[in-house]
Amino acid sequence: MYFVYVLKSLTLRSPRDKKYYIGYSSNVLYRISQHNSILNTGYTRGRSWKLVYLEAYRSQAVALDRERKLKQYGNVWQGVMRRIKESLDPFEL
Repeated sequence: MYFVYVLKSLTLRSPRDKKYYIGYSSNVLYRISQHNSILNTGYTRGRSWKLVYLEAYRSQAVALDRERKLKQYGNVWQGVMRRIKESLDPFEL
């Protein structure tokens, strides 16, 4: 099983700073721990992250394609954000 996930930053550097990260993995819990690790040197370094959205796929190729579409197409991302918005506290958005 492969998962496409959206993480939200818990580390806000300004009131308008609302960072999200989109990724895919076969082991989401492990990937989140990597993103939150002090040894992380990638895009997500220096912040704390929490999982806010998850989709499951049987195929790695389909999960990777979905991740790319979320990153490249604004209307696809807006659809996901509408779903996320319904499940988050209004102050978290």
